[in-house]
Amino acid sequence: MVLEVENFGPLTVIIDSYGNNYYEDLRKNVRSKVPDLSKEVVDTIKSLIKI
Repeated sequence: MVLEVENFGPLTVIIDSYGNNYYEDLRKNVRSKVPDLSKEVVDTIKSLIKI
């Protein structure tokens, strides 16, 4: 069987040769920022409501 494809890529390698997982690192990074982002959103909404 031969499959022909066009525009296949770029592809992201999620695990490198050392066992590091790009998606897991990204997930941890994003989750660590959620509390600060949530506070910023709440503060912005509060300031808009006071108008």
